[in-house]
Amino acid sequence: MESPILAAIQARVWPVIPSHLVSTFWATFVATPIVYLILAQRYRTGRQRAWIATGAASGCMTITAVPFFWDWLSNGCSLTAVDPRWWLSERVCAGFMGYLVSDLITGSIFYSAHISLVMGWIHHIIYFILLSYVIAQRWSFIFCLGAMMELPTNLLALATLEPALRNDYFFAASFFTLRIAYHILLIVQFALPSTRVEFLGNKPGMGQWGPLLFFCLALPMHVIWFYGCVKGIIRRSKQKKEAALKATSEAAETIKGTQTPGAEKLLDFPPAAARAVGLPTPSLTPYASPLLRPLPVPISAEGGKQLTPPETPTTDGGLNKTPSELVLPNLYVPKEEVRRRLGKELREAAEDTVLRATGYANGAVNGNGTVGNGNGVKQGGEEAKVEDTEGVEESERRRSEIEVY
Repeated sequence: MESPILAAIQARVWPVIPSHLVSTFWATFVATPIVYLILAQRYRTGRQRAWIATGAASGCMTITAVPFFWDWLSNGCSLTAVDPRWWLSERVCAGFMGYLVSDLITGSIFYSAHISLVMGWIHHIIYFILLSYVIAQRWSFIFCLGAMMELPTNLLALATLEPALRNDYFFAASFFTLRIAYHILLIVQFALPSTRVEFLGNKPGMGQWGPLLFFCLALPMHVIWFYGCVKGIIRRSKQKKEAALKATSEAAETIKGTQTPGAEKLLDFPPAAARAVGLPTPSLTPYASPLLRPLPVPISAEGGKQLTPPETPTTDGGLNKTPSELVLPNLYVPKEEVRRRLGKELREAAEDTVLRATGYANGAVNGNGTVGNGNGVKQGGEEAKVEDTEGVEESERRRSEIEVY
């Protein structure tokens, strides 16, 4: 004899999966690990593999939702224009239930580190129970109408599997359009009494308010996800700008380091290396100008030896400082200083010419202290004329070089 209490319980409990949908459930249950094992050969990281089943399921959901979404959109966003298509909508719900169970089992074996408690176990279990209730209440076509919201999930899965296809702005736009704007519009439509009664009939209790309640419960979760999406885009954009600015600064420093002025490049040479390659250095030529050639040293008549030039103050030209402390003008002598020293050398050369003209160079005075026979004077005078002519030409050349400098 059947207990009346057991009969009442059975009347209140809906079948988990109707018998005509069991084959669809098992088909997706088996297909999920097969698809994973095939595509796992292509993707090596655990994060990518965790998105294989999700990407396949969200793609199938989006495709099957297109007919229902088109009915609603093409008829002025009218719920009453949506064709239930029971043969398709119920199988979509049963197939999604098979995926939810299979994803938990497959994930526990192959990518357990990427199945969280909230978005993995709790999310899948709640959706499994909800879909069973949706099928029993004959709301499967409403679920398929809302399944268009799976498009952003499919885009995210594709971006994870194939980073070259990633576009954060397109993903954010699709997420806001479908999971925020479209979601809110459906809530408003199910909240209107006229639309709700016309679409769902005069069912009592949850039979009429259930879809509105479920859509309202899901909206806060979508808003939180979108907020995180926007924060992530801003953070990544800021990181890209900082990386670009850092790269630009490093490139500028590199270019600045290679574009050393000529004087600083000269100072980089050690004195020995500079002398070896023939470069003038301030320590060797403290008062020299790169535009002036060196003056000839006067020749002594006694044995043809060169007269010793006057000593010049010793200076290191500031080479004992570091390159950053060096001042470029220290390498060169002002124009007035060059003229003064050039005039001094010309005067000394003229005095030497006078001495030679008087016979001093050939020894005008003999050993007895008397004046010689005058040959030295005559010879010295002839030499003086030649040297005087050369001295005038050299002086004119020096002056022209000074003017150029």
